[in-house]
Amino acid sequence: MRTLYVSRQGCYITLKGETLIIKQGETIHGEVQLPLLEQILIFGKSQITTQAIRTCLWRDIPIAYLF
Repeated sequence: MRTLYVSRQGCYITLKGETLIIKQGETIHGEVQLPLLEQILIFGKSQITTQAIRTCLWRDIPIAYLF
């Protein structure tokens, strides 16, 4: 099971093509291709764009927000 953990505070996840990009400001912390992903866990005060949420829902990739 391939899980994306976003535990750094203040990050946001954007979508570019078939890739999720994890950024904090202008710094890119990682990139994950959607076909390799099975779930996303977001800890704390990080965000995900509407486009990324829509694409994950369409691909049956669950997103969990954990505080």
